[in-house]
Amino acid sequence: MKNFVQKGEVIDVVGPTGGLLSGAPAVFGVLPGVAVGNIAQGEKGSIATRGVFNLSVTGVNNSGNSAVAFGDRIYMEAGVLNKDNVAGVSFG
Repeated sequence: MKNFVQKGEVIDVVGPTGGLLSGAPAVFGVLPGVAVGNIAQGEKGSIATRGVFNLSVTGVNNSGNSAVAFGDRIYMEAGVLNKDNVAGVSFG
């Protein structure tokens, strides 16, 4: 296929303000991913866009404290993963 670029499981991005440490979750627009290695601010690096990762999630939603269970939809808001679906970007 002429227009195929890549599988998309790992893609290149430009490091955001402050950069990213290896294993850190991040959202680029509405694309969630996890840094494959350290990515300096403004430098090219890679994020994994598929897979299962052990990440810290804050157990709160727009109603207050909320336990996180297997299969819950998780959102990223202001650099924090949580269950708040009001202002966050869907992470997985």
